[in-house]
Amino acid sequence: MAAILLVDDEAMLRQSMAISLRRDGHLVAEAGSRAEAFAAIERDVFDLVLIDLRLPDGDGLTLLREMRAQSLDVVALVVTAFGTIENAVEAMRLGAYDFLQKPFGPERLEACILRALEHRRLKAELRRRADVEIAFAEDPTASIVGESAALVEVRRLVRQAAASRVVLVTGETGTGKDLVARAVHAAAGDPDAPFVAVNCGGLPESLVESELFGHVRGAFTGASGVRRGLFAEAEGGTLFLDEIGDVPPGLQPRLLRFLESGEVRAVGADHTSHVTCRIIAATHRDLTLAVREGRLRQDLLYRLDVFRIAIPPLRERPQDIEPLATRFLMRISRRLRRPPLRLEPGAIEAMQAWSWPGNVRELEHALERAALLTEADELPVEMVVPEPALEAPAGGPSATGPRSMAEVERAHILAVLDECGGDLAGTARALGISRSTLRRKLAQYGSE
Repeated sequence: MAAILLVDDEAMLRQSMAISLRRDGHLVAEAGSRAEAFAAIERDVFDLVLIDLRLPDGDGLTLLREMRAQSLDVVALVVTAFGTIENAVEAMRLGAYDFLQKPFGPERLEACILRALEHRRLKAELRRRADVEIAFAEDPTASIVGESAALVEVRRLVRQAAASRVVLVTGETGTGKDLVARAVHAAAGDPDAPFVAVNCGGLPESLVESELFGHVRGAFTGASGVRRGLFAEAEGGTLFLDEIGDVPPGLQPRLLRFLESGEVRAVGADHTSHVTCRIIAATHRDLTLAVREGRLRQDLLYRLDVFRIAIPPLRERPQDIEPLATRFLMRISRRLRRPPLRLEPGAIEAMQAWSWPGNVRELEHALERAALLTEADELPVEMVVPEPALEAPAGGPSATGPRSMAEVERAHILAVLDECGGDLAGTARALGISRSTLRRKLAQYGSE
């Protein structure tokens, strides 16, 4: 679906095109003159402008020049019944994507529009990637948002970790461990190096070994071809092992062997190969406890815990909430194609009083949910902050006296669980936390 402006002085033809395009799911506005078109462009945001060269108050080329002067992020198609090579060349020079000769059918028009929109999407993606590369080149930690001393320290450690072959990132669910891992990779300074990520807890145990180390043909039932494996795919770059605390015990000796020697052996292979890549492991679990309980080899923990970056939970750094909210609202506004969203006065203070059990991820989800539920540009605090936090902020009074943050958090989680009809998956999504974290908290409350 695209927002399209049709500029043509032939009302019947313009309306016919509008009907056809709306039928294809597009949002269509119409203008019968250059002045009407320019007013519409100044007032609204369009993805594509379809311009007839002959207009009652000028020509389409003049409109193209005006659009170019304003550097509008919009793709233009020029249509006319009186086309010449000179006009086509001039239109393309002024930034038009294509030149259509009348008459044309709806199929040809739609095909041309789809090509133009795909061209616009690819250009935007190239710009985005260029911006990211420039930002990372200037500061690879730019994506880690926060002003607290703890986040300043995290950014410092990220820059230092770039020289380490093994990095361990720890923190609660939703704190942004994957973001930190990507920042470490970017800080190494090679934008072409691969970054390969895998969630160790998200794969069936029977597939983890093949996924990581690869397999040869016939290694097991269903192995009809050769698979390189993620270690090989990360050659020269970074392999991000998310939720390393969930790696199966049977795979731990092979992972340890790689960390010690860099050697990998594909499942079913009779030889080893050498891979050079950085390993970044992340976990929300207490790995020392996992060792004591026999779920993790102690020697593997020693090999993983070479350079540790610990991300504190959001509740311990409330001063980071405002810059995070600002970043998220900018991103949400662009994604929803809305004017810049903002929070009503007093919202930040209320947000800083909430414990955010789902951390940064919950904060982002709360803001996006509020943006989707209201048409106003100013988001009301009650749509962002859970009701228990508004009733009883940390250290504040309530109907039954002061309540701790743990009590407020418990009340909120149980309330969301009730709203979701006991559905753990839906509750976890609403809170912005993993199901394992939700189950652990419910067990603490005696509510499982």
